[in-house]
Amino acid sequence: MDMVKIARESGLAIVLDGKIGREEYTSVSGSMTALLRFGEAVRSASLRECRRFRPSSPIGDGTMILRKKLANGPQVGVGRKFKRTQIP
Repeated sequence: MDMVKIARESGLAIVLDGKIGREEYTSVSGSMTALLRFGEAVRSASLRECRRFRPSSPIGDGTMILRKKLANGPQVGVGRKFKRTQIP
């Protein structure tokens, strides 16, 4: 995510203050509206990156299965079959 590019596209002014060696020092200024656009643009870019690296199977599917299993009560393994235990 290129923060300087996002800031410039949001309407913020980017000024190069100086350069020492390889390090660049910049100032960013602009209106409150531009700052709000910048914040929204960073949030959107962050969500896009998270979705791009998400595993192929969504986590939500497994939690519903787990909730259903827990709602049916604990199960005790007997060979390959399971039977429900009674909780007092």
